[in-house]
Amino acid sequence: MDRLSQSPGRCCDDVRPLATHTPNDHDRLASATGDQGGFAGAPKLHTEPRLPARDATVDQVREWIVATLVTNHKQSPEFARQISLKWELRRGWCLRELRPAEFLEMFGSIGPHLEWDVKYGMEKELAASNAKLKHASDAASRKVISEKLHEYVCRYMSY
Repeated sequence: MDRLSQSPGRCCDDVRPLATHTPNDHDRLASATGDQGGFAGAPKLHTEPRLPARDATVDQVREWIVATLVTNHKQSPEFARQISLKWELRRGWCLRELRPAEFLEMFGSIGPHLEWDVKYGMEKELAASNAKLKHASDAASRKVISEKLHEYVCRYMSY
C-alpha cells in the first residue's frame, strides 16, 4: 500500500485529488518535455530524500520539501517549489518538532503527507542510530570478552 493512500484528503486545494492522477498524466508530461525520467526539472533521485539535519538552513529544508514532493508524491517541481516557499525562516529542528495541526496550517491539505514523511524519516534515523549503537556495543563486548579470555589463559594456563 503506498503512503498516500494511508492519509485521507486531497493533495492541495488547487490541484486534483491524488486519487484522480493517472499514469497517463506522467506520460503526457514526459512526452511534452521529452523527458522519460519524470517531470521536467525533477531531481533524478533513486532513493528517498534524507530528512534535513537539525541545523539545516531554510533553503536546505525547502530543498527537502521539493525533493520529497517530487520523489515520494509524484508532484511537479513547480508545485513542489510553491509549497516549499511556505516554509519561512525556520531551521531543520523546527521541521522535526511541528505538531500535526501546524503542518496542516502551514502547508494546507498536503501538510499531513509531509508530516508523515518527517516522522518516517525520524524513525529511519533512529533505526540507523540504534543499529550503529548495537554494532558498537557488540564490538565492545567482543573486545571485553577477548581481553578476559586472554587474561584467563595467561593466568591459569601458564605452567
